[in-house]
Amino acid sequence: MVDFRSGYVPPGVYVTADSSGSVGVVGVGATVVCLVGRGLGYNTFTETVSFAGGNVAPLTQQGIDPESIVVFDSSQTYVEDASPTLHDYSVVQTGSGPTLVTTINREPSGALPTSTTVTVHDHYTNSTYYGLNSFSDYASFVDVYGQPFDPSTGNLISPLSMAAQVAFQNGANVIFAVSLSGTGSTASQFAAALALTLTNFDINIVVPLYEDATNGTTAESYLGALESYLVTAEADGYPRIALVGLPQAFTGTGPDVLATQVAYRRIVLVWPQAFQFYNSINNVTQTVDGIYFAAACAGVLAGQAINRGLTRSQIKNFSGIPLAVAQTLTGTNKNLWSSKGVSVAEVNRNSQLVVRHGVTTDVSSVQNREISIVREQDALFDLIQISLNQANLIGTPIIATTAMSVKAIISSALETLLTAGTIAGYTNLLVRQQALPGGDPTVIECTFSWQPTYPLNYITVVFSLDLNTGNLTTTDTASSSSSVAVTA
Repeated sequence: MVDFRSGYVPPGVYVTADSSGSVGVVGVGATVVCLVGRGLGYNTFTETVSFAGGNVAPLTQQGIDPESIVVFDSSQTYVEDASPTLHDYSVVQTGSGPTLVTTINREPSGALPTSTTVTVHDHYTNSTYYGLNSFSDYASFVDVYGQPFDPSTGNLISPLSMAAQVAFQNGANVIFAVSLSGTGSTASQFAAALALTLTNFDINIVVPLYEDATNGTTAESYLGALESYLVTAEADGYPRIALVGLPQAFTGTGPDVLATQVAYRRIVLVWPQAFQFYNSINNVTQTVDGIYFAAACAGVLAGQAINRGLTRSQIKNFSGIPLAVAQTLTGTNKNLWSSKGVSVAEVNRNSQLVVRHGVTTDVSSVQNREISIVREQDALFDLIQISLNQANLIGTPIIATTAMSVKAIISSALETLLTAGTIAGYTNLLVRQQALPGGDPTVIECTFSWQPTYPLNYITVVFSLDLNTGNLTTTDTASSSSSVAVTA
């Protein structure tokens, strides 16, 4: 800033950059889905080893399952020692769990060559397998969690990969995943897996794959724990929503009862519990759990604008709904379930599988009921928080322009969301420094009101027959035939 009081300054235009007030706004980030459930349980690995330097060959990966090791070359598959009988090699492991170190010990009297290499194939589960992993394509996902279907039998063996497949196919661009550890109760495994996602601000949607929630008691327990997790995430500054489906074996408590018991705006319960899916391995259409429909819905949300919910969204890659299940989807039932907070799927008149009305389990008000409004609020929260943090204002002295700098950053964030259509408007943006004795002078206080972009859920049309716009004339002919002519 030019100081015009310091002496003579020639007339002209003087432009000065003020870094404190020109912090750029990050913009609305992409929606990221996180899947939590059971994977294949191991990775596969193939390598070549040589015994030219001795009879011991260390393997590359940690956490190898010794029962999975196969040693072979172009001429034969070698045989592991079976105590007390010596064959071609023995397996030696040190450590435990995911840190196991494995070596192949050549039996001198066996057939393993020392002049050429052999190939070793194994399954391993190292320390990163049960961590939080991210993927931007399905092939990389399968490399970690395995193919969804067994290539020999066609059986579903990796729920995580199945969920990722339909999520990617329905629009997801980035998917995080956490595999259950397989140790302890399933509830404790979900709790531990979800805890790994708590501090990741990229995640917007969580899909827990509750395969064993086959009755109301188990489902209620899972949903209660899920609500606690979401409350904690929001309190820590990482707001997100969860989409929940149920397994086809689910019986007992109706979906409306479950939704009413949860009644939380961050949980979306999809129904029905069973869908049809084409299995290309067996070349048949089979019934799969509703947990995969929830993952597909998450993919749809990730692939579209934040201000668009699930209502009337087409969910792809499913063949439909099993007949026995479809027969329960009467108009009366669907109205009841939707009114209680269940996002019900149906096949429309164009034979498309769609979500009838995308609602959360909290239908107490329109702002809690509509998925899009909850997500708009989260986007607003995230953008303002990230923009203010990136401005690096915290810890700096409060000077005359500080409040204006804060206001400019918040205003830029709001304008960004307004331009993107994420929000419909905002008013009364006020920024002030608190003062003693009633306030804390180290606090810059900001307030504003915002208007969401409401979803179009209903169009009402009223029409009536106007009998006063024409004349009705009847004409008799000599041949006794008759006709009616209507004149407007």
